[in-house]
Amino acid sequence: MRRFDLRRHAPVIVIVLLVVGPLAIWAATSGGSGDSGDKKGLLVERGVSITGAQELILSINGDAKVTTGATSVRVECDDKNGKAIIDTTQPWPFIDEPGYPYPHVHLGDEPENVEGARRCRVLGTDTRLEGKVQ
Repeated sequence: MRRFDLRRHAPVIVIVLLVVGPLAIWAATSGGSGDSGDKKGLLVERGVSITGAQELILSINGDAKVTTGATSVRVECDDKNGKAIIDTTQPWPFIDEPGYPYPHVHLGDEPENVEGARRCRVLGTDTRLEGKVQ
């Protein structure tokens, strides 16, 4: 029976431990990016409209209905201090448009308000719809 030759196999063992060890630790402890496509609720992203103006795109992942049967909802967006800087109404339900995975609305406002928005919410639905601007 052959004996295990440590001198012969040591470099391979060290390389495997140096490469596989950290990768295994990283894989076991990382929770992912947190940007899973399965996030439910209101998704808010900054964008640029076809006219070149800044806008917020509010998308709804999941089911939401208006509480009163209304044909519009109120949208509010706050700045970093929690002050409402955008307060508007939008048609309901939001539109399904090719190229977008969820029903959404394009919300235009003054450029400083779009840039300053940190959180938005949709009021008047049976589900709490609130999210950070991405």
